[in-house]
Amino acid sequence: MTDPTQSAKSRYLSLYEELKQSILAGLLPEGERLPSSRSMADARGLSRTTVTSAYDQLLSEGYIVSRRGSGCYVASPLPGVDFPTASPPQAQHSGPAPALSSWGDALMLQRPVKAIPPPAAIDFQYGNVDLDEKSQHIWTKSARHWAYRQSRHYGDTLGLPALREAISAYLQLNRACRSHPDRVVITSGGQQGFDLITRLAINPGDRVAVENPGYPRVKQLLTALDAKLIPVAVDEEGLRVEDLPHGVEAPKLVYVTPSHQFPSGCVMSLRRRLALLEWAQANDAWIIEDDYDSEFRYCGKPIESLQGLDLHERVIYAGTFSKVLFPAIKLGYLLLPKSWLEPFTYAKQVTDRHSPWLEQHILAEFMQTGEFERHLRRMRKRYAIRQQTLATALQRQEGDREILVEGDNAGLHLVCWMPSLPLSAVSAFIEQVQAQGVRVYPIHPFYHGEPPAAGLLLGFATLTPAEITQGVGIIKRTLREF
Repeated sequence: MTDPTQSAKSRYLSLYEELKQSILAGLLPEGERLPSSRSMADARGLSRTTVTSAYDQLLSEGYIVSRRGSGCYVASPLPGVDFPTASPPQAQHSGPAPALSSWGDALMLQRPVKAIPPPAAIDFQYGNVDLDEKSQHIWTKSARHWAYRQSRHYGDTLGLPALREAISAYLQLNRACRSHPDRVVITSGGQQGFDLITRLAINPGDRVAVENPGYPRVKQLLTALDAKLIPVAVDEEGLRVEDLPHGVEAPKLVYVTPSHQFPSGCVMSLRRRLALLEWAQANDAWIIEDDYDSEFRYCGKPIESLQGLDLHERVIYAGTFSKVLFPAIKLGYLLLPKSWLEPFTYAKQVTDRHSPWLEQHILAEFMQTGEFERHLRRMRKRYAIRQQTLATALQRQEGDREILVEGDNAGLHLVCWMPSLPLSAVSAFIEQVQAQGVRVYPIHPFYHGEPPAAGLLLGFATLTPAEITQGVGIIKRTLREF
């Protein structure tokens, strides 16, 4: 039920703020008479008390003056303020530009300089997820319950103990991790975990190995830290460990996605996993294992985590709930080696104290009651149908130009290679597809240097089978014209 007192307060503050900004912008010139409280109330559909309260506030702060028997006027002059001539809000200056740090400058140099494209009827956006109606209902019901039981104190920096226990048990059972609740840290999304770990581990000039192709956000983060990136090629077995430097040239940190390489979709072989762990131990290096969407595997059993094979505590395991539930939850987690717990805890404490507490309570209950596993089963079935629809639609038919599909065993996207399309024609091809109401995304931004061929990264999580079939039809028809 709406609090009438709070509602009235909001209305008078809204009117007060509007009049104040109009005065400061010169839209209400100095000396101008304001409407009477009765006239203003009638014109705005407000109570006279609301208008009187707003006027009283402006009077007390010196924005307006009252003349007995005449009404209220804009102060003339307003002490310390030079009134500008009236101009539209968009014409006002935004103020001086901030002098950014070297880290801020490095980030801004990497920002995309392009206009936001118009909405598309069929959008093959990767990274988005579908919403499960049943899970939404359970989540909303639980939110109402926990909202009334929140502590008035700050929570544990490492995360809600019940949630850390649930995640630890889940990782042991489903990802074969060497896990314990004391090693699990809840983060405000997966990206925060990468941010804090890399800032703790990397000094300017330190070498860091990343997959090529690979996840651009991590590369942008490392570049802003002035790390020296070492792109390492990926083949059908995953990261080419044999290409990693040794000794004084060895990177201090290696970032990998071994269970479902992003974006190619390949799985790192056991041979390569063991070789990477051996290399890390021999070269005193750390490994960040990003396990961003391994829950959605459509053939065979889940792949064992790299962390589960690690006997020397060289792997920092990172997971997120953005892909398995919904991005707005902004909860992720790290499974840390014991030596990392103290520095990471302090780093998180001084950056955001702790991750959202209400969401942690709801998620812990969601996992403890088995609803999380049931949710994953429902979504796995739904995504499997869409993934198969996309893979089938992309298969070559008579008259089609060649298309090669990669990464169709897991995840929420596929890579679509188009070897007959020149790399120089990719932008024109995408524009022509988009002109027909379909948005697609090129593969080349994920590469250091040029990709081996023209290609697209096609997400399917939020599209219906009918939309997928229609969209692929437009992609193929356009490709035949190039």
